[in-house]
Amino acid sequence: VLHKILQYIVTADNLEKAIEKACRMGILLPTETDWARTEMTKLLAHPGTKTWFNGTYPTVWNERSIITNHTETNQSGKYRPDRLLVKDKEIVVVDYKFGKETDKPREQMQRYIESLRDMNKWDKIEGFLYYHQSYSILPVSI
Repeated sequence: VLHKILQYIVTADNLEKAIEKACRMGILLPTETDWARTEMTKLLAHPGTKTWFNGTYPTVWNERSIITNHTETNQSGKYRPDRLLVKDKEIVVVDYKFGKETDKPREQMQRYIESLRDMNKWDKIEGFLYYHQSYSILPVSI
């Protein structure tokens, strides 16, 4: 449920509208709104996530596909990170996790970063995994 609400948030100011939309769409029950607001507020207020939601990055893409075509390996595919934040020639990739920490999300994030690097469009690429259960942020690099 929280993961879906995050799709509707560009800045922290969108929280109430995102919760309302989740209710209208049947994703969130009216009895769950206080819980969702509390949990989302924790995420949005986290010191490590503030710049993801405060307008620092003028371009925000939630759930946008990255189409890849690795000519060296003759592999192509489509990846869909949870959030892409763009400012000038810098891009930040964020994936939210609501379970326990495992290696699989790190590998997935490395593929996102590699695909963005292959575009030769960004001077700086950063990747982060946010684990809501532990309120931890893990930087990922390749």
